[in-house]
Amino acid sequence: RRGVIKETKSSRILTLRNGKTMKLYSTCARFEDDKLPVVKDSNLKGNDLTQTFRNVFEKNCQRPCLGAETSDRKIFWFTYKDIYSRAQKISSELRSIDLIDVKVSDTTVGIYGKNSIHWICVDLACLFGEMISVPLHTSFSHDALISTVNRARIGILFIDSEYANYVVDVVKECKTVSVIVLMHSNRAVETKLRRRVSSNDVKVYT
Repeated sequence: RRGVIKETKSSRILTLRNGKTMKLYSTCARFEDDKLPVVKDSNLKGNDLTQTFRNVFEKNCQRPCLGAETSDRKIFWFTYKDIYSRAQKISSELRSIDLIDVKVSDTTVGIYGKNSIHWICVDLACLFGEMISVPLHTSFSHDALISTVNRARIGILFIDSEYANYVVDVVKECKTVSVIVLMHSNRAVETKLRRRVSSNDVKVYT
């Protein structure tokens, strides 16, 4: 199958094997690029974990970082630059979210979904934005998920669109959640989710 990467006026779109799409911020890395000699640099270590990660991403910007299987069963490699750009963009948008009676920096961010590049980018965004991320396993029972969200006082919840209906019932019993972010854009799911959580004063973003 051809046409895995679709060109648009503003960006390039990659179609993954599961049918979901991702915007590209840089060119595809070649696997051979990872065979480049590793340069030992004592300056990579920062004063804290966040700065160390920043240094590593900036130093290795053209190297392959994460791979995803495309719809034609090939591996598309995202560079460190691409992953860093995604994480920075998410981090910036997180800071712009208007929460009620609490600062974004004082809340925790829950991530509920299957292992994916989106998941990793959200986790990195929290690191770069100096926010606490809380992974929520999709195998959690209804009660376990509610308990974890409440105990961690999660204010912003990132979810895969396929779990939207399940999360609605959870949010009704988790008063700390005021924002839900869909990690994969889906207009139909977004509209339905926005309507169902409106009575709980929960905002929905994509």
